[in-house]
Amino acid sequence: MGNEVLTNRAASLVRRLRIAFLFPGQGEQYEGMLHALSDHPAARSTMQEANAVLGKDSYLLDSKTALQSTVSAQLCIFIAGVAFARVMESEGAMPDAVAGLSVGAFAAAVTAGVVDFAALLPVIHLRAEMMESAFPVGYGLSVILGLTLSEISGLVRECHSANDPVYLANLNGPRQFVIAGSVRGQNQVLQKAKALGAGKAEPLPVTTPSHCPLLKGVSHKLLNAISDIQFRQPRIPYVSNRNARLLRSAQAILEDVATNVEYPVYWYDSMTILYEQGVRLFVEAPPGQSLSKLVVESLPECRALAFQLTPLRSLLYRMAQESKSSCLD
Repeated sequence: MGNEVLTNRAASLVRRLRIAFLFPGQGEQYEGMLHALSDHPAARSTMQEANAVLGKDSYLLDSKTALQSTVSAQLCIFIAGVAFARVMESEGAMPDAVAGLSVGAFAAAVTAGVVDFAALLPVIHLRAEMMESAFPVGYGLSVILGLTLSEISGLVRECHSANDPVYLANLNGPRQFVIAGSVRGQNQVLQKAKALGAGKAEPLPVTTPSHCPLLKGVSHKLLNAISDIQFRQPRIPYVSNRNARLLRSAQAILEDVATNVEYPVYWYDSMTILYEQGVRLFVEAPPGQSLSKLVVESLPECRALAFQLTPLRSLLYRMAQESKSSCLD
């Protein structure tokens, strides 16, 4: 009996979450990002698959002109995220959990084995088209650093109106937030935030008011669009954008990826949940390094590495060391 208890405990420790892959959202794209992907067979095959599904050369999506389109930007981010995950898996380096910010949630779902890459490419295209056309002018996102959640929430309530709606869209860190809505409503919040001592309060180069009730219609249409796609039970836990919970059912993840565009992103809470579950190494998919920086700022006990800044062999070594330490805890 004693040996059985010890065996069960050892198995539980081996399964403990230690490594998480993070997938960024729109705003991290840059010119040439697909061309900068690793020249790895798994990355090349991902690009070839994307070409076949989209019916065009995916490398045309990452030009400076093309990336001005929400459609090209979101497709690039999705393709890059899946290519990264496939490279890592082909090298025997799988995470214990995944999380994706906004459109990054789709790449997280693919990595968790919930849905096929090819099935989601048309969905990403549709999502981006609907987001782009929903509010073509006069709306967008802004970032505010240095204030508390209570202060930001108060400013949003104070400035929100039917004619100039503004909402809290992303809770990225204890003092890093994104607001969404009309440009005029956002400007009111930004002015008041500066007066309160915000270290940064400025618009982002995004013209879509993501993660707020303004995109409820897009969310519902997207849910209908993916209802016929086959979703499977995840092989590893997936962290929800909407409520910062570990999801382990296909239906819950389907709803999360389809509808997250109308709900705030609780990113800091998501990272905290992973930390509480034992994650100590966060690896960020391309493009960018903003999510890695957030981890370092918010969870100093953890390590965070961005794929595009870290040689593959170094990354594989770090992951192997972290996995080894989890077995020894």
